Amino acid sequence: MTEIGKHDALVLLTQAAFIPRLSYFLRTSPGPSQQKSDEFNNELHMGFQKIFNVFFDDKGWKQAILPVNMGGLGLGVVAELAPSAFLSSAAATAALQDKILPMDVAYQDDLRLETFRRWCTVYGDIMDINVCSQKKWNEPSLNVSKSKLEELNDSPSDKARLMAVRSELGSAWLRAIPSTACGTRLVNGSISEFMLETWAAGGVRLGSGRQARHSAMNDYICKLFQKANIPAVKEPAGLLSESNFRPDGYTLVPWSQGCCLSWDVTFPHTLAERYINYTAMEQGSAAVKAADFKNTKYKDLNDNTSFCSDLCGDIWPSG
Repeated sequence: MTEIGKHDALVLLTQAAFIPRLSYFLRTSPGPSQQKSDEFNNELHMGFQKIFNVFFDDKGWKQAILPVNMGGLGLGVVAELAPSAFLSSAAATAALQDKILPMDVAYQDDLRLETFRRWCTVYGDIMDINVCSQKKWNEPSLNVSKSKLEELNDSPSDKARLMAVRSELGSAWLRAIPSTACGTRLVNGSISEFMLETWAAGGVRLGSGRQARHSAMNDYICKLFQKANIPAVKEPAGLLSESNFRPDGYTLVPWSQGCCLSWDVTFPHTLAERYINYTAMEQGSAAVKAADFKNTKYKDLNDNTSFCSDLCGDIWPSG
């Protein structure tokens, strides 16, 4: 895994080979002992750090093992998921087992009953043994892990970070198939940096590379207009008669209802001091506040110009 691209390695681990195969194994057996599970999880932890060249502390690893929709990488924990996987599989195949086994012999699945008793000891008698959905069996374990993680992340910045990465767009890149032709393959540095700032112990570098991303995004927007045969210029002067402010771009022909379009690219940071009190409470609030600021900043544009604040979240797309 260390010899291939990190994005490809991540997909192979979580979507193609490792995690799917592990899930199948857990559904066909009651699971290894606690000692073996701990050894396996430790190897997974160390291997993941080596492949992606990041360090996961205890708090970061607790987040990484959660499903993607809960803000994790979807790695899972063998000791916690093994009983759920086995019980759901046993319930789903119970009818088939009854048909295969001799009808004249009383049969009792002691292994299934023992696994169910151990599961109830940990999470309580809240589930019927005949439930076939592994998702439902996993819910109590995941809710406990989620609660423990939230207890460890009680500061406003931690709450904002967790809320952002749990959003639909915040972890969308984890579901993307790496394809150079489609432009969805991330370079190794981007993978490591994102893991460092989202799950690992490296913290977040506010504003790192913001100017470069701003210029790249503005160039990209201009190229899109050029491909559409719409002439546009960057940073036009004179649109505001009483101010030196200049938007990032402006179309030279009417865009809508006889008005030209001007835009301004902004990268609001989820953890910036001016937004942290909002992003700790609601996803995407940094983008909303930044849009309000830009609209106020350019409210004096003449009547022949429509303004659009082009917002891209810094670190997390949700802002």
